[in-house]
Amino acid sequence: MFTLYGHSSDIRCVDCNDKIVATGSDDGDIILWNIESGMPEVTIYGHLSSVRSLVFSKNNQIMASGDDGGNIKIWNLSSKELIFDYKLHSSGVSSLVFTSDDQLLVSSGWDRNVNVMASSMSMLFSLNKAQNYQQEGSLIKPVIESSPIKSVVEPESFRFEQEYLAISFQDIQITGGDLRKHLKKCGQEYASRKKEERSKERVRMRSASLEIQKRREERLQREQTQQEQREQEESKQRLRDQEEKDRKEKVCQERKEQAVRERLAREQEEARQAQKKKA
Repeated sequence: MFTLYGHSSDIRCVDCNDKIVATGSDDGDIILWNIESGMPEVTIYGHLSSVRSLVFSKNNQIMASGDDGGNIKIWNLSSKELIFDYKLHSSGVSSLVFTSDDQLLVSSGWDRNVNVMASSMSMLFSLNKAQNYQQEGSLIKPVIESSPIKSVVEPESFRFEQEYLAISFQDIQITGGDLRKHLKKCGQEYASRKKEERSKERVRMRSASLEIQKRREERLQREQTQQEQREQEESKQRLRDQEEKDRKEKVCQERKEQAVRERLAREQEEARQAQKKKA
């Protein structure tokens, strides 16, 4: 039996396969432990809030995690990459599960929604506040909404860190009880050291997250400014076009009035000439 030391806060979720145990904690970290040795292999820094749910895919190549903020992240354990990052719930993610063929990932949240994602991570099917219950002998079916989703993964938003925990016993005789005490002491020292490192890492991640948010806001501001400039230019162009149209209409009206005046003048002149001839 192993006692695993590594997280700096309460552990909220756990999942495992034949070789790895994954744990998620209030510290926002995910630790992958080797089942045979009981030692941590990898720490994944990627969540800024408590990790509430974890699940391995059936082929053990993919792991999904959800946090208190409603964010779902999909990790490729082979390439150590974050392949999906999107906020799918308005509150915490309570559970995650892959289908038997790994084609779908289903998530539930405290917002009372169930989301079903295609394996391509390109389409989201949301069972929005579904109520399946018997009412007067009829089954009320859930409302299913579908929409495309786009995940933008920022390189600064996560980090995989390989863990190395070396324990040397030299050439001494040691009993089982002493071994357990030594392992516990090493584990506690390791946990204390990692707690300090994670505290610094969380500060770095929060700074990176703020910087990413700042860049996004600046990009949105630039796009909004450009849109406003385009709209202003289009408005000015429409005004110029209208002024040109009014000018042409005015010129046309003046020409018509001039033609009318000339015609009246000719008619008057012809009338005077006719009167002179009669006289």
